[in-house]
Amino acid sequence: MNKPPLTDIIKVIEYLGQVNREQRLKNLISLIGVPYEEQHSDEGLCNIIIPAKTKVNQITISSHWDNYPNSNGYNDNASGMSVLLNLQHDLPDNIELVFTDQEEAGGRGSQLYLIKNDPILNLNIDVVGYGDKLFYDTYYGDGMFRTIYGDRHLLFFESMTYHPNVPFNDSYIFQRSGVDSILFISGNTNKEVVNEIWSRQHGGKFDNDLTQLNPKCILQLIEILNKFFKSIGDSDESTKLG
Repeated sequence: MNKPPLTDIIKVIEYLGQVNREQRLKNLISLIGVPYEEQHSDEGLCNIIIPAKTKVNQITISSHWDNYPNSNGYNDNASGMSVLLNLQHDLPDNIELVFTDQEEAGGRGSQLYLIKNDPILNLNIDVVGYGDKLFYDTYYGDGMFRTIYGDRHLLFFESMTYHPNVPFNDSYIFQRSGVDSILFISGNTNKEVVNEIWSRQHGGKFDNDLTQLNPKCILQLIEILNKFFKSIGDSDESTKLG
C-alpha cells in the first residue's frame, strides 16, 4: 500500500495498521518534511520524536504507536497517531510531538522518554477513532503548566465531556513523574468508552474493522489542538513583547 495523503484520515489509519508499523510511521512523518529523532533502549524500545525547538516550558503531545498483539490497532492507536501527523506545521517552539512505544506493556516508552525529558504538560491522544463524542481525563502532577500559563488555556478542552478514571494509559506515567497530563479519547457515551471500547478492542477482533471508525472526533481534536497551540504561541509572544 502506497503512502496516503495525511489528510485522508481513514487511509492513514489503514496504512498504519499493516505490518512494519514503526517504519510506516516514519514514512508518513517524511511527508511532513520535518526532522525526527529516535530514542532507543537496550530492551529494544523505540520512541519517535519530532523535537521542540526549545526545551524551555516544553509541552509534549504524545500518542503511542505500538499495538496490542493480534490487533491491527486501527483505533488503538493509529487513530491517535493520525492526529499528531495532521497538526499544523508551524507549531510553537516549545511543542514536542512524541510517538511512544510499548504503552500496551505498561507505558515503558513513556518511562523511557521521561528519563531525559521534563515537560510542563503532556497531552496524550489515545483511541479517538470511534464514536462521535470527545472525552478528556485529567492527571495533575506538580501544576507547573498552570503556574506558568494559567488555567485559561485549558478552557479549549471544556467543549468535551469530562470522563474520570479511564483505564491505564500513558497519562498515568507522566503524572507519576510530576507532569500534568490530559488524556483525549472518543466514544458515544461515558459507559461505552470504558466498558466497550477499552475491553473489546484489546482482543483484536473489534479493532481490525475499518468500518467501525469515524474520523469526526479526530478532525475535531486536530482543530481544537491547533487553536490551543495558537493560544500558547500568542501568550509566549506577548510575554516577549512585555
